[in-house]
Amino acid sequence: MFFLELSSCNLHSDGTTPRNYYVSPNGKDSNTGSADSPWKTINHSQDKLSPGDTLFARGGTYVETVYIDNNGTEDQPIVISAYRGETPIVDGQDFLPNEDWGAMFTLAGSYIHVMGFEVKNSNITGKVKGGEGVRFKDGVYNKISFMKIHGCGDHGIDVNADFSIVEDCEVYLNAMNNVSHSISNGWANGISFAREATDGITDHGIIRRCVVYNNHGEGIDAFEANDITIEDCITYDNWTMNLYISDATNCLVQRNIVYNSPESTFPLRNDNRSGITLADEVSDGESIPHSANNLIINNFLYNADLSAFGWTLVPNTGLKNVLIANNTIVNGNLSIGVFEDSIVHRNSQIRNNIIVGEARVSNAQGIIFSNNNWKENPTDNVKGMGDIIGDPELSLSGDTAPGTMTGDYFKLLNSSPCIQKGVDLMEVTEDFFGNLRGSPPDMGGHEL
Repeated sequence: MFFLELSSCNLHSDGTTPRNYYVSPNGKDSNTGSADSPWKTINHSQDKLSPGDTLFARGGTYVETVYIDNNGTEDQPIVISAYRGETPIVDGQDFLPNEDWGAMFTLAGSYIHVMGFEVKNSNITGKVKGGEGVRFKDGVYNKISFMKIHGCGDHGIDVNADFSIVEDCEVYLNAMNNVSHSISNGWANGISFAREATDGITDHGIIRRCVVYNNHGEGIDAFEANDITIEDCITYDNWTMNLYISDATNCLVQRNIVYNSPESTFPLRNDNRSGITLADEVSDGESIPHSANNLIINNFLYNADLSAFGWTLVPNTGLKNVLIANNTIVNGNLSIGVFEDSIVHRNSQIRNNIIVGEARVSNAQGIIFSNNNWKENPTDNVKGMGDIIGDPELSLSGDTAPGTMTGDYFKLLNSSPCIQKGVDLMEVTEDFFGNLRGSPPDMGGHEL
């Protein structure tokens, strides 16, 4: 991992030039914070950084909880970065944080960008509740990049703030408080965008290019949230749902690889088949709106189901203005609804998908199905115009072991009957790989 030192020609509001500061496990907090006289603790910097300043952390282990409540600006964010070529590690050593629902790294200000840290071993001793890796607590427009987060008692990354970005992070072996896999205790997530403190809804977030696996709970979640984009991620072999959208509106889930590897030795709940799951748990329709207006497009799923609205705890919820299109599911099922009296669908579409598996749909009313490829003849309630029944003729080449799957596994062969058999959709102009869609487009996530 390589980070350049940052410089800025913009001035602080008082006319001074933004500065670079340094911290090292071998430093002293009584030092000046220069490259030759670094501070010892990251937390020491939190009241010294001004907009446009950068704190470089030298490699080594920092046994501390970090709480940053300074504010940058849109033009001059505060940057806290790994020093080039080095990896700073924030290590809770299984006893920090020492307060309930604390985190090893908390962003409580605005316009803060943190990059290049490893965060691990947040309290799993059971002496306090929770124990998270990184929390976006307050503020807006914060971002973390190129982080490795693991061994946390609760969430790996917990975003309770608006306009937040999590990108290029590796998140694994979190929710360690649930290592016994007790359903009654509940469970945490690898990455969660949920429950902003002011109004209970986390708005306008992005999760992109993250790899999330082997968490003793869910993988990637957006719940009690609005306008969350989850894209270009790989999530696999998490104990329960790999990618979960619940009580959420206006979300975009695109270009993700979601799978359960047959070779995995990580224990899965009930031989977990969850790939992408949509549901409602707590929506009251007002303070927490029913799920609606979500797009699930250009995703690849292997050995995992797409549960389009498989269950609900809230009457009269279901797929509302939802488009599920151009996804490729191999060795997985399309599942919709098991509580017919509770689930109500409206103005939703399922088109241009490839399903190498079964359709398990108890309630299809309110959903338009068309131009889907079913390897096996499906039930009448999901058949639509332009459907193709039979082998989609996919590549299916490449490794399916943990951490090895790529999009190439799901590519169409030149002989595929799915080529140019989709229907034009203005919401789907490109495929998983960034290729422009033809007219008519191919079915599935790959445009040959």
